[in-house]
Amino acid sequence: MKNFKPMTKQKGYISAEWAIIGVLALGLLAYNISKSEPLAANGKEQKYNDAFTTIISQARIKAEGRTDGFATFDIEDLSDEGYISEDFGDGSGTNFDGGDWSMATSTVDQLIVSANGLQDDICARVAEKWAVHTSATCTSGTVTVSVR
Repeated sequence: MKNFKPMTKQKGYISAEWAIIGVLALGLLAYNISKSEPLAANGKEQKYNDAFTTIISQARIKAEGRTDGFATFDIEDLSDEGYISEDFGDGSGTNFDGGDWSMATSTVDQLIVSANGLQDDICARVAEKWAVHTSATCTSGTVTVSVR
């Protein structure tokens, strides 16, 4: 029966457990801090991607069945007619970095959407994503996406 008595003289064991837990917690905290900046940038990048998707899809809906295609309307028309949010079309610093959205150079069969004033790294990543399926460029903080 003496072998089954709890050993009460292990005073340092709990302290060692807490030390290991503390080191793991600090490690996870450091990892999260190191990843927080890229995650914030990815969030903004995703907002731009979503906005481009919205503008392009709604412009295609408006242009459907029109003989003049994309040539006779711009982002302000899309906004005024309720295809997209009014936030896109007032021309006074409406994107997520305080720049503007534009569709000014679109033609009958080619839609060209631009966002200016972007941070260079976000500009490059947004253009890189869109360039997989369309023509997209990043020049001096302006992303231009061209679709047919």
